[in-house]
Amino acid sequence: MDRLTFTRHLKRTTYVLGTMTGHCERMEQHMKKVLLVDDDTSAREALSLVLESQHIQCVGVTNGSEALDWLTSNQADLIISDNQMPVLTGLDFIDQIQLHQKPANESPVILLSGNLNKEDKNRARQAGVFAILDKPCNFSEFLSMVQLALQT
Repeated sequence: MDRLTFTRHLKRTTYVLGTMTGHCERMEQHMKKVLLVDDDTSAREALSLVLESQHIQCVGVTNGSEALDWLTSNQADLIISDNQMPVLTGLDFIDQIQLHQKPANESPVILLSGNLNKEDKNRARQAGVFAILDKPCNFSEFLSMVQLALQT
């Protein structure tokens, strides 16, 4: 391949890559973003894989305090939180986001837990939680609830 042919090929490749990059950036702008709050790395990774298979962008943090920090400079379309976590439990985290979020920026919240008593479930409902799912959860039910929450 001579130098001129190589230069044309390189320019064409650069253009195509630039076009693809722009397309990917536009797609990412339209992707829904979910904040996953769970101290269990395996659970967080499994849920991320399920959500990413549906072209949903995931951001994972390990407790409610980290989630509050993330929310100070970012916006999520949906928040999915475990309840039993160190530093700040899921229910306490939900109480905090209700205090700090502006109504126009409120993200629906799905609470996951393997052992919420009736009182905690009532507390979650009063805080405006979109759904409460038992852990371990059925992925089909989980995805259905996520899709419903993202439509609100």
